[in-house]
Amino acid sequence: MLIRLVKGKDKPDTLHCIRANGSQTWARLPKGFGPLHDLAHYVVETTLGFDQAFYGLLAQGRAIEEFAETEDRSWVGEQGTLAETIVMTLQHEVVGSAAPEAFFEMVEEACRGLGIAAPEVLTPEALAAMRAQYGQLRRQWAQTPPGGCLELDFPDGK
Repeated sequence: MLIRLVKGKDKPDTLHCIRANGSQTWARLPKGFGPLHDLAHYVVETTLGFDQAFYGLLAQGRAIEEFAETEDRSWVGEQGTLAETIVMTLQHEVVGSAAPEAFFEMVEEACRGLGIAAPEVLTPEALAAMRAQYGQLRRQWAQTPPGGCLELDFPDGK
């Protein structure tokens, strides 16, 4: 699946996901964290091999707007919940509201509260890779001019 983040020029940034079969889903992103949150999802999901979280579910046919629905979200599943937990922890670290050395403790605490186990694939090596790739993608996004886009490939869904 092709992920295309378009930096708005006098309009909101947008996220476009073009699946292998040519179908698409897209959405306008909120100011501020929108694109950075979606980049964090990309980093977490590709590094940890998640195929049933945000981008994996989009690749399988879900629409972006479905993730904003607050009623029954059971279809998101454990992997989707784990990805969101790790993404939020990574973002808190980047903005300085969480200490880097507290990353694993924060994820484990959040997982306990959700009644799920922290993933075994979340190792110090995986975290180092995520931090490096997320930093690189944040710099690329910052350098993307208004009207320009950042494109990423995500493995096709099942």
